[in-house]
Amino acid sequence: MSDERNTFLQLLDPRTKFFALILVGAQTFFLRSPWIIVFTAIVVVIGVVASPITARMLFKQIPRVFWFVLFITIVNTFAVSGKVLFDFWGMYGTYEGLREGLLLSARIVLLLLLSYLFVQTTSITEMLDGTEAMLSPFRRRIGTGTLLLSLTLNFVPLIIQSAQRIKAAQIARGADVDSSFLRQVRFASAAALPLFVSAFRSSQHLAEAMEARCYDATANRTPFSKLKMNLHDWATLLFLLLLFVAFMCLQ
Repeated sequence: MSDERNTFLQLLDPRTKFFALILVGAQTFFLRSPWIIVFTAIVVVIGVVASPITARMLFKQIPRVFWFVLFITIVNTFAVSGKVLFDFWGMYGTYEGLREGLLLSARIVLLLLLSYLFVQTTSITEMLDGTEAMLSPFRRRIGTGTLLLSLTLNFVPLIIQSAQRIKAAQIARGADVDSSFLRQVRFASAAALPLFVSAFRSSQHLAEAMEARCYDATANRTPFSKLKMNLHDWATLLFLLLLFVAFMCLQ
């Protein structure tokens, strides 16, 4: 994610982006009109224009779900009854099934792209600050949960770095870990135990450091950065909410 916060999406409050993701994602997945797919695709295009992300970066995410999407399309083609398109070993592929499979696949891809836009334009700190601000009436009860979520998100890059170091060490010793899928699986299974040991050791050191500083997750403290909803945040939410209501009425 770019460090220069000069694009429209990056300037939005994290709570605005979170609710916008829920609104657009809900209407994409639960409303069955093909116009919803078109609208969501337009939202994705607008999001790319209003963010530092390029279209090439965005559509690189699609191959990650290609096989899952293909599986869903095939299953729907043969599972939904309707007008027969072809016969494959006694199984009938239908036009309605193919249509439902393609629509469902389009929904999944668009939700993936929307989530990618959200993650790439919102830092982990902003996500946690937004979550804590939205749940501020229950701050004393969610203090521990927010802390655990923050630590979990921050431990993920550390685990990835540890895995990369282990892989680099194995390659330096002449191990072949990338030539085939089977070798990758064997390396992953062999590296799992050292990774867990490293993660538990780091978490134990962190817990001891926090206890030494008398940290209390339930204590009432002021936030480091105070979030504020601006006019463009309210305008964005109002626009998306009105569209959501309009699509619900037209459904």
